[in-house]
Amino acid sequence: MDQLLCLLRSRRRLPGGRIRSRGEREAGASDLRRLIAWGLFILGVAAGAEEANAPDPVAPALEGETSDEDEPVEEQSAGEAPELTARGRYNLGLVHFGEGNYEEAATAFLAARDNAGPDPELRYRAAFNLGLSLAAQAGFGEPLADPDADPVPEAPPRTEPFPSEPPLAPEQIIETLRQSAAWFNDAVRLAPPGDDDARINLELVSKWILQLADQLNEGDQLAARLDRLIDDQRGIRDQVRGLLGEVANAGAGAEPVGFATDFEALAARERALMAEVSDCVDLAAEERLFIEQLPEEERSPDQQGRAYQLAALTDYLERARQSLSDARRRLRRLEGERAHRRVDAALAELKRAREQLWDPITVLQAAARDQQDLIGHTGLLAAFDRESRRPDSARPAWLTHKHLVDRQGDIGARTGGILGRFEAVAATDPAVLEEAAEPGAQRIFAAAIAAVPILDDSVAAMRNAIAALESGDASTGMAEELMALVALSEAIELFADVKTLINLAYHDHQGVVGLLGPGDDSTESDPDVVDGTEVIDRFVDDNARRLARLETLLAEEAKSAAAAIGAEGGDEVNAAAARQASDQRYQLAETARQRAAEGLTELADHLARGSAAAARTQAAETLEDLDQLRRLFFSIVEHIAALLDEQGDTHDETATLQVESSADLGDAFAPSIGAAAQRQSGHARLADQLAAALARQADAQGSPSANAAAPAPTVDPGAGERFAKAAEEVRKGAGRMTSAAALLAEAAERARSMSPELEPALADQRAAMEHLENALRELVPPQQQQQEQGEEQQQGEQAQPQPSEDEQMSQRQALKRLQAIRDREAERQRGQRERGQREPVEKDW
Repeated sequence: MDQLLCLLRSRRRLPGGRIRSRGEREAGASDLRRLIAWGLFILGVAAGAEEANAPDPVAPALEGETSDEDEPVEEQSAGEAPELTARGRYNLGLVHFGEGNYEEAATAFLAARDNAGPDPELRYRAAFNLGLSLAAQAGFGEPLADPDADPVPEAPPRTEPFPSEPPLAPEQIIETLRQSAAWFNDAVRLAPPGDDDARINLELVSKWILQLADQLNEGDQLAARLDRLIDDQRGIRDQVRGLLGEVANAGAGAEPVGFATDFEALAARERALMAEVSDCVDLAAEERLFIEQLPEEERSPDQQGRAYQLAALTDYLERARQSLSDARRRLRRLEGERAHRRVDAALAELKRAREQLWDPITVLQAAARDQQDLIGHTGLLAAFDRESRRPDSARPAWLTHKHLVDRQGDIGARTGGILGRFEAVAATDPAVLEEAAEPGAQRIFAAAIAAVPILDDSVAAMRNAIAALESGDASTGMAEELMALVALSEAIELFADVKTLINLAYHDHQGVVGLLGPGDDSTESDPDVVDGTEVIDRFVDDNARRLARLETLLAEEAKSAAAAIGAEGGDEVNAAAARQASDQRYQLAETARQRAAEGLTELADHLARGSAAAARTQAAETLEDLDQLRRLFFSIVEHIAALLDEQGDTHDETATLQVESSADLGDAFAPSIGAAAQRQSGHARLADQLAAALARQADAQGSPSANAAAPAPTVDPGAGERFAKAAEEVRKGAGRMTSAAALLAEAAERARSMSPELEPALADQRAAMEHLENALRELVPPQQQQQEQGEEQQQGEQAQPQPSEDEQMSQRQALKRLQAIRDREAERQRGQRERGQREPVEKDW
């Protein structure tokens, strides 16, 4: 039987272009956004004829040509399915494609491609049409009704669209299109000279993939997936640690064969997370490729920064994927402690990957806070090194040069990452920067470029600090650390708004209070204060400058807030109440700013006279004024959510130390526990402050307004009770944090001679986190997220002003965190219930 070649010339409408026929291509249609379907043809072959006589392929028909055969070849091939040759399977694929059954069509084309043998024409066309079928499965290239379309041979013309597959998830669509692109790439390799249709299709499908990946990453979906990965990995880490405890209690540490099913179940979960990480890697890589395909002169500053951001993210995700693979292998080998180390390493790398998606200023602010703590500890170590009057036994066991070197190295790496982002923006064509649509964006781009040399100086100072600490010179190291912090603060201030300036002033003044220390108020002067006057003076001068700049920013923001209220229109009574609340808020802020500025002036005078006691008193009063400014511009929900994140990080570090032994970490073991105790104490202090603030807000909700004539457009009768419940939860959390800090401090002392047990401290930390989660649930009820968001959290001790747009965004971020908490709560509760049981085995797919 002669070979039958026929061209399916159906036109198919796609997103971005219509599929053209071979004849249209030869007639000059050259839109690269159209997916070409000329490769769908029929090769009818009788059983055995291919082996007996394989004629030369016939060229596809041009416009107006028809088949010479009337025999229903597809039906014969379908009826002889068990005996189908490669070309017969190809013909069967055409039938399925014509019916809109793209999955079966892809299966048939794949079989034809695999069994094509030395038939280059069949291999090419099978690969081409396999790519086309996969694209149609993903919803791309499905033929629609077209009055000008030619009918499929041996099938009646269609008047309705082909049936579509059930909708796929975006990730599945991208994966299917990846497979389609792979087969079009194979077709490009096999295509005859002068045939560029496969190449054009490959470019089009690749563009779809990149666009989908770009859209999928919008709205921080990539960040949300990383948050889920971190939560899941943290849960696995805790379960591995619990399993190790069960193994130790059973005395099966050498041969934990009886716990093999538990290890296998955890290994299966690690493998599932590996797949999730791989998806994130692919999404980030494709979005980055989409940006890099643009000519460099056409890339916007945002795209330049995003490309660098995604590159760093991909690097950390690749490391995390390798650590997950190592952890899974160790779990399958029943090597519990080694598996825990790899699980913990993967968690740290996932958290670092997530940090790459943070706003650069957020990362720099976190680095500045850590640098401030480091300076305090380095100064304490320098005092012990310098003053023989202090007994060495009084020095904390954790306070060593090596420990400080490690901390400075971590801060330097994070700062260097942000420096790389800003350098990417600075490398953007100035003409593109000038075309930035919004004036605010232009200001940010200019600040990023100006920050590059400043951050470069900061990173260099951090390297010098590391060198000094490694040589045992803590005093020189502290001076270099201070230079690094000054540069960090200078870079951050380039981007500062009202909230950022207030936060910088508050944290730097905390450093002043810490450097002044508790002291001995029975004496007028203190040698330590006198020695540190130069450092304190610099902090005071910087804050005075910030508060002076804050006066202008407060005035500008007050005008903007009033204009926004006027532009909203609506009820005049409500608008008047909103204006009054806004005005009162900024008046309170200006009053607190003035008191803080005057307090800094008096503090400088006390320091100049060497009056340590008066300086401590004045510094404490100024810190209260700065704290009032923070309460006016930061919501209580935001503070609790941030504390929950910080407590989670400290819990992660403590969990790592619980499994590691002093032999594994050597001299770094006791310092690591001591540093964790210091951080835990800070969490407890902050929780006490938040509980007191919530209690005051609960009292304010229950008391009558100071201005009874002022209208109250929004009333929440249950707010007082909710604030009281939240205050109680935070107070309980603070108690558990205090207990954890005490346990960690005791463990740091015992770590000099033995490996202490940290599980009691971990239990306190988990309980504290649960109390904070409960407080967030009280403050952000699920049913009030839309109507009351932004109205219930920003309330001062006196009148309650309306929240600004920034505060509403902060509450939305807190809501996102709370939703993540709710999502993982079921898993946590299940783990607690089954702590004494074996977890069911999961299939290791």
